Amino acid sequence: MTLLKKIIACGAVVLAFAISSLYAQEIVQQKNVLTLEILDSLGTWRNSKNAAGLIWDKPMVFSKIEMDYAREQGNFKRPEVPARSNSQGVYGIGSTYINDSYIQGFLSYNRHKREDASFNASLIDPTRDMPYRVLDSNASDWINQHYKMGFDWTSPVLSDRWSIGLGMRYDASSGAKQRDIRAKISSYALQVSPAVVYALTAKQRIGAHVSYRNSKEESENSNVNVYVDQGYYLHYGLGHAIPYVGSGTNLNYKGDTWGTGIQYEWKGNWDLFASSAYHIGAERVTMGLLETRSEGLLLKKDISTEVIARRVKGQYIHRITVSHRWHGNVGTEFWNEFVSGVDSEGYVNRYRANRSRYEGQQWRAHYLWMEETPWGYRWKLDALMSYDQQKDRYILPESSMMIAHMNYGMGVSRAFNWNRSVWAIGAKVLRKQNLKGEYSYGGNRSDEWPVTELMQGDLHYLKASYWRLDIPLTYTVKLPKVDQQELYMRGNLFWIDPASGGGKNRKGGELALGMTF
Repeated sequence: MTLLKKIIACGAVVLAFAISSLYAQEIVQQKNVLTLEILDSLGTWRNSKNAAGLIWDKPMVFSKIEMDYAREQGNFKRPEVPARSNSQGVYGIGSTYINDSYIQGFLSYNRHKREDASFNASLIDPTRDMPYRVLDSNASDWINQHYKMGFDWTSPVLSDRWSIGLGMRYDASSGAKQRDIRAKISSYALQVSPAVVYALTAKQRIGAHVSYRNSKEESENSNVNVYVDQGYYLHYGLGHAIPYVGSGTNLNYKGDTWGTGIQYEWKGNWDLFASSAYHIGAERVTMGLLETRSEGLLLKKDISTEVIARRVKGQYIHRITVSHRWHGNVGTEFWNEFVSGVDSEGYVNRYRANRSRYEGQQWRAHYLWMEETPWGYRWKLDALMSYDQQKDRYILPESSMMIAHMNYGMGVSRAFNWNRSVWAIGAKVLRKQNLKGEYSYGGNRSDEWPVTELMQGDLHYLKASYWRLDIPLTYTVKLPKVDQQELYMRGNLFWIDPASGGGKNRKGGELALGMTF
């Protein structure tokens, strides 16, 4: 991405946020974090990828600034996940109307320290869908930083029928592994999504959007102790990995994704909103600074569908959400030959083949009920049920992993209004019930740690059944003599207890301080 694109993206978001802050005190009615939560629950277009539909949700003008601290630890985790981690962040979001058009923008920064993380030396997020990576067994601390910004703009309603919109998002991250083999990683992603909405009648609307996402992640390996070579592997999928000795290598990940989506809204006793989206993309992995040696290519497809039914009767809000998502990836590997000579570009690809396939799907149903009040909600109840399935296959040597599980969850929250403040406390319980967990490796390195520790450890976590308990707490208070501004504190504690026991668990918490205006 050119410097000009970065300047345009950053400038547009900062401008949107700055304008919203200036206008907020003149336009915004009394609100707090609980009323903003209701806004998200009632909004249909705002929860889709169609920025042009924001104006049809009749959004309020608001601004919010928040600082948060989170920490978690425990030995119930995937092998790549750190034993302990903590993060500190700053987040701001704001919106306003400008000449009847609506714009909202956000900006965030997060510093994430990961302690005792293993089996990764080339990715900031080793759990993302990318099998091609550098593995080493040295547990190490990581220091990661994440910057995110974006905006959604929608025009005023044109001719009582049309609205157009534009959404943009820019993410940048950096990561540093603190122990040999060390890794210095940087990444960015830019996404642009224009959209349109057309009103068929007073009660029916249709919308469509297209999107393009460009991403790049670069990793550079090195050793501080140059007198001791480290053992590492290049991983290609499901435990198939090739061993090396040295200081690692440089891997570069470049991806492009195109997407499109359609939406339909119908207003009645029950408001209905249906949406479907399709994305197709590719991410190429190259080795070396010149990026001429291709190691792998991941072709990606993603299809999602969602239907929302919502009813507001008096102070009571009902919302039912049913969704399905399917995603499939195909991994291609390259065989290269180094060609010497003045006119040679170095490595020349001699052969390529599809060697792995990854496929998953999720069915999800969610019900939400709220009792609305002028200061937020009095009661909030929700229930969740979902089914997840993952089928992965490496063709040669033949290996496979199959995972299937159900999730059941319920939550309740009660809010109290006292003087100039509002308290809300709740509890959420989630049960993950494993249905299938299988892994087989058909190669000749079954006794090496990419199989015995990484893949077997991953299998033990993914096929485990567990209980999760969350205790959320929110406190918000009006500032004296300034009714349009409130300070708030938000916290959450969680505990994960696997059914297998064995002394394993995962626990953590989050605390945030902020202001709405």
